[in-house]
Amino acid sequence: MGIENGNSSVQQDVPATDNDVRHEVIVTGCVTKYGRGIHFCNDELLSGANHNLWFPLSSEEDWFSGIERVLMMNGLAENVVKLSPLNDGKDYHDWKVTYNRRNV
Repeated sequence: MGIENGNSSVQQDVPATDNDVRHEVIVTGCVTKYGRGIHFCNDELLSGANHNLWFPLSSEEDWFSGIERVLMMNGLAENVVKLSPLNDGKDYHDWKVTYNRRNV
């Protein structure tokens, strides 16, 4: 399960939940000479203090899994439901990420 080259991906095994627990965030994925990374746009926690925080992804990890891992590690999500492509470039992708919020 995953997405490469900007194609939409949906996790099939996730039951539908109330819209109150579904959240969305815009994520940019980038390929640089230092490797692949993701940036969460306009998220109070994950954007970073100067709005330039990037999370590295391993070469074995697809975009979907990497985004889901960061959201889950930081206690924001139970799982990612869908990546919807917004923009694609040669070395970057922008997605609207829909996820189920973690209930604390």
